[in-house]
Amino acid sequence: MTPDPNVVLVTDGEQRAALAVVRSLGAAGFRVIVAAQRKTSLAGASRFAAGKIQVPSALVDPASFVTAIRSATEANNVGLLIPIADDSLLPILEAREQFRGITIPFATPDQMRRISDKGALLRIASKLGISVPEQRVVESRSTAHDVDIPSLRFPVVVKPSRSVVEIGAKRAKVGVSHAADAAELEARIASYPDGAFPLLVQQRVVGPGIGVFLLVWNGETVAVFGHRRIREHPPSGGVSVYREAILPDPELVAKRGDCLCLVSALHRTEQEPHYTWTKHAQLVEPLPEWRHWRVVGREE
Repeated sequence: MTPDPNVVLVTDGEQRAALAVVRSLGAAGFRVIVAAQRKTSLAGASRFAAGKIQVPSALVDPASFVTAIRSATEANNVGLLIPIADDSLLPILEAREQFRGITIPFATPDQMRRISDKGALLRIASKLGISVPEQRVVESRSTAHDVDIPSLRFPVVVKPSRSVVEIGAKRAKVGVSHAADAAELEARIASYPDGAFPLLVQQRVVGPGIGVFLLVWNGETVAVFGHRRIREHPPSGGVSVYREAILPDPELVAKRGDCLCLVSALHRTEQEPHYTWTKHAQLVEPLPEWRHWRVVGREE
């Protein structure tokens, strides 16, 4: 059967982002199938979920996860596949040829890896004149002693370059940690698996977390949204878990050209010159208030 563009499969039903996607697409008239590791999930419980399937962990067994997703797309005549989290997105993009005829509205695996590399992102941002936190890079466990400890201003943030890393045949999520002094920094670095390197040891930026989100279509900014972080996990600084919608600061919106230049630098290649999609870029402009741009687009 020809895939039906009105049938959508959404992964990571445990995530709130998945619930938002299911509600939005369901309300728009799409038939939405939800995939999750458990039989019951947050998004799967939505009245807009027309069906739900249980799949293996994309981190523990990526191959079995892809097989289960492919079987679900075939059984439900899915025409649009939307992976929500990085741990699901990467194996699906790597197996894209197994989903022929199905739209997966994301860039290539190499492009996703580039935009997910926080170290590369900040290096390019700095070259473009965008302010970034002061940082030191720990390339590997064996070079940790090369970090100039006396030059650091504690407390510092220890951040893996990627949130999902490979450990043998499996993948694992790694998160941000904090260090109040040199001894704690040494312990934090030692706690990360080899796959988490390089690590970024960054200046801790204290201030309100303001997000500006742009919808870019064929090079034109067609929608702008803003939010302010209210609560993070851990409370000392990390993933945003509670936010409020705000009117975007016009000064920040006016800087969208800087962000689009960053996207272009990360994604444009000679082989694929027209992609302007990116997941997200976390920047500081100016210090000490966090500025977060999210640019979403399509292939032109």
